[in-house]
Amino acid sequence: MTTFHLGDFLAVGFSRMKEYIEEICEKSQEEVCGLIIKNKGKIDVIECENMSSSPKNSFEINKKDFNKYFLNFKILAIFHSHVNTDENFSKKDLLMSNEIMIPFWVYSTKTKKHNFYIPHTVNKKLYQKQLHEMCSN
Repeated sequence: MTTFHLGDFLAVGFSRMKEYIEEICEKSQEEVCGLIIKNKGKIDVIECENMSSSPKNSFEINKKDFNKYFLNFKILAIFHSHVNTDENFSKKDLLMSNEIMIPFWVYSTKTKKHNFYIPHTVNKKLYQKQLHEMCSN
């Protein structure tokens, strides 16, 4: 787990968090996944075990771990890597993000590029406003 100040999350290009996510994703030949949470005025990036039966092509966060963080913290985003494809979201990624109403962040170890998705079920302006308000607390 790595902790960042909330302001870092909003920094241009999310540079420090991008670098950290790249670092943990690049060390595996399988999809890596985790949570970005608000924790007492800071942001924690939590790597989770990929429970998928086909981890080279998909990810699944342990439901018990997800529920622990969901019930006790504000989940700002779910991140995962793509090892065999580019940084574009799969239909499953988009469906899942929209269903649980949590933004997704993907990093492709193939193209070395990031992508961030705020689901249509989330008010984008409100989400951005909440992030800015968290930074001022």
